[in-house]
Amino acid sequence: MSSGKTTTFSLVATFLLNLALQAAGPAVKPGDRAGSLNVDPAQNRRAVRFSSGLKEMDRNHPARPSATNLPSIDETEKAVVRALNWLTGEQQEEGYWQKTHSKVAHTGLAALCYLSFGVMPEDNTPYGRALDKGTEWMIKQVNKYGDMRDGDKMYGQAIGALTMAEMYIITKDEKYRKPLQAAINFISKAQNPKSGGWRHQPWPSSSQRGDLSVTGWIYMALQSAKKAGIDVSKETIDKADKFISSVSAGEAKGLYGYLRSLPTASMTSVGMFCRQLAGSDGNEKRQAESAEYLSTHLPQPDQQLRGTGHYHYWYYGTHAMYLHGGDEWAAWHEELVPILLVKQETDGSWSPQGQRAKHEGRVVTTAWATLSLTVYYKCLPMLQGTQTKSPRKFGTKKKKPKKTSVTGRFLRQTPRGR
Repeated sequence: MSSGKTTTFSLVATFLLNLALQAAGPAVKPGDRAGSLNVDPAQNRRAVRFSSGLKEMDRNHPARPSATNLPSIDETEKAVVRALNWLTGEQQEEGYWQKTHSKVAHTGLAALCYLSFGVMPEDNTPYGRALDKGTEWMIKQVNKYGDMRDGDKMYGQAIGALTMAEMYIITKDEKYRKPLQAAINFISKAQNPKSGGWRHQPWPSSSQRGDLSVTGWIYMALQSAKKAGIDVSKETIDKADKFISSVSAGEAKGLYGYLRSLPTASMTSVGMFCRQLAGSDGNEKRQAESAEYLSTHLPQPDQQLRGTGHYHYWYYGTHAMYLHGGDEWAAWHEELVPILLVKQETDGSWSPQGQRAKHEGRVVTTAWATLSLTVYYKCLPMLQGTQTKSPRKFGTKKKKPKKTSVTGRFLRQTPRGR
């Protein structure tokens, strides 16, 4: 979507959200863990969430199921509310979230969950106050060099910058511009000048060429910052594109690996989403190759994935397949939603699963699950792109592709990496 259309969306959305505050509903009580749909400032907020870039206000829009064999909209909304209630209760007094390492990464992901549900920082609700407090804490973590890693890896830098960029686009609050620009400048300097990638530590302290996991988050931040009007070096993005291409494989280069061109499902979802954010998904063959590969690795309750947690893959896969659209998105969605609802704990959180579960922690896992359930609301600017393929009506089952049809042609799953 062009910057003009994005600006129009943001202005209209902000107007509607502020208008909704005038008819604010009752706030959730501090001890209320079960939640209620009344935590929205008004029912108008719900209309904004169910719009598709404000083009359609129909709750039966095919981007979201209605009368099908899937759980209802109310069921998924209640799951999101329970998750936001849990996150609100887990926020620290200073404003951050943390279960494992990187306060900035935890806080950024939590903030994106509120934004994705249509929450605004000026909302006089527990959600609005949590979002405002969290982002106020986060922008203070950017030092004079633009470094906001809080002693952690480049993941924190990337997720923090991404969140500030999304906030800046939505709110137009100038308090984000200076720290965001500084954070982006730090990212550019941290890039490996030869490979174009990023690793856990910034170059030159790390001479490694980079990996797609870290580079993926950074690429999201760069594209969002660019959309926000921040000065992002074209050279930085061009080199990043070069790195993504260097770890791609397949006939159309639509499959992606972690450190090199040995594809995995998780990294293919990352590479596919990065290409979409760049607006380069016009390469239909590459996009189709990515979607076909992910279609042979649809979400499963006890999915076997090498080197990654379940929710990390489901988060990226959901975003990429949503922007792709069509039968592939519908099939992905129909598998994922029931799994997420079953796996949600009674307190509203999700327990980490997969090889990197202990590194992720419950806040991160809950954020990824929540963002997967709110993708079709399109409240986040990074999801404002147009779906590549027209979606079919949900519940109209299409035969799933056989795994051998893709894995046999595209090769062996890599035994290492993500």
